Parts: sequence; structure tokens; C-alpha cells
Amino acid sequence: MSVPKTKPTEVSVESHIAAIANEEQRNDAQSLVVLMRRVTKQEPRMWGPSIVGFGSYHYKYASGHEGDSALAGFAARGRELVVYIAAGFEGRDVLLAKLGQHKTGKVCVYIRRLANVDLKVLEQLVARSVARYEESLSAAQCERRLTLPCTGLAVGEPVKVHVRPPALSEGGEEYVSLWMVSDAARRDLRVG
Repeated sequence: MSVPKTKPTEVSVESHIAAIANEEQRNDAQSLVVLMRRVTKQEPRMWGPSIVGFGSYHYKYASGHEGDSALAGFAARGRELVVYIAAGFEGRDVLLAKLGQHKTGKVCVYIRRLANVDLKVLEQLVARSVARYEESLSAAQCERRLTLPCTGLAVGEPVKVHVRPPALSEGGEEYVSLWMVSDAARRDLRVG
């Protein structure tokens, strides 16, 4: 299996952006850092030699290929900034139509100057993209369906399921602790 080429590095984001020769592009990159930090609530980190990324998620394709990627990110490529957004989320095409001057690829939005786009629309695109990746992440983490015996609950009774962060058992195995709450009862469950 191949090793992913784009992974987090220890290179300083600030020094990377400071090295962008074009002053306008450098200022635009700094503006994108502010925008993406606000949306993701994450600090920027270099991914490979040129991508400024925020947060991360793990992906796995049906082919078995898997890896980690930034939830949101951008790169200065030649005379353009490339903003990376998820493909296929609801409302993507409508937002892109309102964005302003840009070109698109499957997951890339090419912008020559931030002055040529609506920054509120760009922020919405990034926010919806992050939400799409987080939905995928949640779905991937919840692939396993569980059927658990519960007494005291009526069939079809709505319940809220709360999940605690993963923990280690005394034997060193990871488990997730869940609890269900309904009007009738509270049940604590331990799922391995």
C-alpha cells in the first residue's frame, strides 16, 4: 500500500505564508487563515510542503486506501489560491454560483484574488464542507449497528443515546460507553 504524500509537518505556517512572494497573495493567505480558524476552531498546520490545513479526519475508501487529511485547507499555487472543499454537499453549486470570480475542480476552488469573491459565501462553503467531512467521519465511526437488550422500554419508544469518549478497559482494550435516556428509564451500556 502506498504512503500518503500529504501529511502534517512541523513547518511553521507563519514562515510559509511570509515566504509567499506576491504581497496581495500573502495578505489573502493571512485572511484565509483567519476565516478557516473561525470556521473550524482549529489552529493551522502545514500539510506537506504547501497546504495550510485546519483540523483533520481519517478516511477509508472501499478499495482499502486510507489516510488522514485536513478538514479545511488552502494553498498558494502560482498566481492562484486553491481552497479545498468537499465535493457533493447540499447547496455547493448554489454557493459557488454566488461566490464571484473563481474556477473549480472536484474539490478545489481556484481564486485569483479574495477581493474578487464574496467572503461570506466563501465562509459558508468552508463551513458546509467541514460539516460534510464531519458527517462522513461520524458515519464511518458508527458503521457497526448494535442490537442491545433493554428492559423497561416500550417497542418504538424514542430514546436519546449519549456517547462518552473511548476509554481503555483494565485489560487494555478500547471500549465506548453509551447511555440511553427515555421518559421511562435510563440504561448504561458498555460496547466493546
